[in-house]
Amino acid sequence: MMFFQDPSLLEFQRRIQDRKQFSNLSNVFQVQSVPKDSQMRDNLDQLPTKQLDPIFSDWLGRLQRGKHLESYTFLDRYYLVPIDGSQYFSSKSIHCSGCLRANSKNGARYYHQILLIPKNKITYRNSWVTDIPVDEHNVVDLVKGGRSRWKIENETFNTLKNQGYHIEHNYGHGSRYLSMNFFVLNLLAFYMHQIFELTDRLYQRCRLKTSSRKAYFSLLRYTFQILLFRDWRHFLNFIHAPPDIYAP
Repeated sequence: MMFFQDPSLLEFQRRIQDRKQFSNLSNVFQVQSVPKDSQMRDNLDQLPTKQLDPIFSDWLGRLQRGKHLESYTFLDRYYLVPIDGSQYFSSKSIHCSGCLRANSKNGARYYHQILLIPKNKITYRNSWVTDIPVDEHNVVDLVKGGRSRWKIENETFNTLKNQGYHIEHNYGHGSRYLSMNFFVLNLLAFYMHQIFELTDRLYQRCRLKTSSRKAYFSLLRYTFQILLFRDWRHFLNFIHAPPDIYAP
């Protein structure tokens, strides 16, 4: 669902009722069965979000072993990890045990967010704390590294909010882990797309066929709906170079 940027759980459930689409889920992603939306929500609500963490670290290890991240090293031995905050859910009534709570004169408000770093109205000012000894040889790189934190706002949050990932859509809140799990699954889809764009040449060529992420994933969804594919490579090869076939 997240992989193809479906706008809602119900939309995803509606699509997979079609025989072709379920066959493609089986052939391309090895999915053998898909629960109903209520069952899926119930199961995800009981799954501690921490259990999804190893997926991210496992793929990071694969990227490191494949030397795909060498060009991203900082000062020859570090990786830059910019951190910012963004709220993705807010309500005066709907809440779960994982919600934060803010009290004001208008009453309580419940919300979810990832790590928040406040921003002020000053046009530009930066300060950093580092345990790396600063000298004339590395000070320029350290400043560039510090300033790169803004890339997460311009390139990551903007993509997640405005390029089809529906990161602020309420797929379901639940009483325990559901809201956070849907959020993390969306991040996992984004993570895998980034890995493909970094490592998979066929995927890169397919991505170049459209001008935006929204258009690209619309192309994938619509193609998935009307044709049957043997596997992932067969699917991408068709996207990259579709044969000249006339409709009957």
